[in-house]
Amino acid sequence: MFYFFIINNHAICQSNSVVGLKIGKCYSRFDVNQGTIITDEFYNKYDHKGINFNAFYGFQFNKFLGTSANIGYSQRGVIVKRSHGVIGYDEYSLDYYDFSLAINIFPVKFLSINAGLNYNYLKRAVDYFDGYKRHWDSREFYKKYDFGYNLGLDVIIKNILLGCSYFHSFTPIRKSDFKVIDPNIKETTYKNESLVISIGYQIDLSKLNFKRKDSKG
Repeated sequence: MFYFFIINNHAICQSNSVVGLKIGKCYSRFDVNQGTIITDEFYNKYDHKGINFNAFYGFQFNKFLGTSANIGYSQRGVIVKRSHGVIGYDEYSLDYYDFSLAINIFPVKFLSINAGLNYNYLKRAVDYFDGYKRHWDSREFYKKYDFGYNLGLDVIIKNILLGCSYFHSFTPIRKSDFKVIDPNIKETTYKNESLVISIGYQIDLSKLNFKRKDSKG
């Protein structure tokens, strides 16, 4: 009886589950809350371009509702106009390992609307200056972890996914450090904000041919 229960639950999980990969272009910027001292000129454009890659597992409770877990890698950052020295543009580049959970809503069979939480670990932070000729490791200026929310949309054509998603940090990933000069100064804070356009492929686990060897004796 117990063995029958395990086998049937394994079949149910297969029939409602998918695994897949997605790769895309990440367009990002900093959401800046400007403080007392203005040091850089930030634009509202998603000028910084990087890659986004993730693997996912999805489970569908019924034809309208499901959930998914994702693990991936994202290159975020910002490009700013230099306000000091030689006129030009600088780049702050941040690379993260991403972990996320999402709820998926399927209003129609080929469309998935998703919303979830992202937990990001900072792997690399590099600041590029003077037309990107000079650069150095800047991880000490950023928080090691970035927690935020993600909103997305996927169009599913057979097993191919075409998607777009939006990410935003809940709390600042960096603050200006002018309070060491004057405690009354309002600090500038920075949050990650990004748009990802992606393509992917998923496999329906129910269509995989799992074979079980029966024991004899």
